[in-house]
Amino acid sequence: MEEYAWILWVVLGIGLIVAEIFTFGFVLFWFGVGAIVAGLAGLFGVGVLGQFLVFAVVSIGLTVLSRTIFAKY
Repeated sequence: MEEYAWILWVVLGIGLIVAEIFTFGFVLFWFGVGAIVAGLAGLFGVGVLGQFLVFAVVSIGLTVLSRTIFAKY
C-alpha cells in the first residue's frame, strides 16, 4: 500500500485545489500544492513519514509566504 500512497496525495491535492474555487481564503490552494509535492516525493520513493513532512513544510511555508505578501498589498 505504501508504494501507492503518492496517488492518494495527488488526488487529495487536486481535490483541495478544486475546493479552493468555492472558498475565499486562498489557503486550500497551498495545501493542494503541498499534497501534490508530497505525492511527487512518494513517487520518488520517500516514505510515508517523509511525505507527510514534505506536505507540512511546503503547505505551511507557502501559506505563511502568501500571507506576508498579501499583507503588504
